[in-house]
Parts: sequence; C-alpha cells; structure tokens
Amino acid sequence: MWIFNSVCTVAVEVAGFYLAADLIGDDKYAIAALLILTLVVFFVFIAGMLYFAYRRSFWLDGRCLWRRGIVRDREYDLSVARIGLEFSGVGLAGPVVPRLKITAGGEGRSVNLLLCNRDFRYKVLPGEQLLALAAAIGTGRGAETPEASVAARLRQMAEDSGVGGVV
Repeated sequence: MWIFNSVCTVAVEVAGFYLAADLIGDDKYAIAALLILTLVVFFVFIAGMLYFAYRRSFWLDGRCLWRRGIVRDREYDLSVARIGLEFSGVGLAGPVVPRLKITAGGEGRSVNLLLCNRDFRYKVLPGEQLLALAAAIGTGRGAETPEASVAARLRQMAEDSGVGGVV
C-alpha cells in the first residue's frame, strides 16, 4: 500500500510543479510561489506518514524481534531485554490497546510494539503470535522476573482472545 501512496504522491508533485512552471511562464509569480510552498508542505507531510508506516513492520525470528528501518533493521533480543506490558490509547480518540515496551539491555534503545493489527480495527494479534512472543520472552528467564509475568499475561491473552479477538 505504501508503494501506491508513494506513486500517487510523486504524480501529484510532478503535476503541481508543472502547473507552477506554467504559472511562472505567465508571470504569475505569487500564485506559483504559493503553489510550490503548498506542494513542499504536502510532500513533507506524506513522506513523514510513509516513513512511520514503513517502520511499523516487526517480525519475530526465534527469540529476536526485528523492526524494519530505513537505513538498517533493528534487532531486539527478547530473552535479555527489559520488557513491560501496558495498555494505552492510540491517538486522540483511538481504542485502548495492549503494547509491549521493549528496552534493549546495554544500548538503552526502546521500542513500543502494539499487540494489535491497525489494519483490522485494532484487533489483538492472533493467539499463535502472542504465544510465540511469550515463548521468546520467557526463554532463559527465572519465574520471578517481571518479564516472566509479561510472558504469562501474553499466554493468558492468547487463551482469552482466540484468533484475532479483542481484549
């Protein structure tokens, strides 16, 4: 979807700059300048939206969670990272959804992983994915750690939600 949005943005920008060049040719500099400024603001806004949408992609590979990045992908080893579970709202009027707050050990990098699917009205992830996250978090940890309680809560959410249910 983001590729389609990118192509549409480029098409609008090209058409707008073509129109601005035509206005400059007709000595309508003020209107052309306003159009160019509007196009630049539009481009920055759309580019920012695409950037954040692109970086929302996560995948689990064994015990490591990967986050897609523009320059490079980031790896978070769930078996050693500090992990907390919180419930918070999305946006100004969005629903309250569960999210993992993951902080990498030595570097202090942190990331929030929404445990829901934005494309399907914020339904909780399928039970299989929650169980895979719980297994990755629980690997090599004692039963009394805060992360072990997060893993237990994820297992409970997997049982409660079934496949794609709402918390």
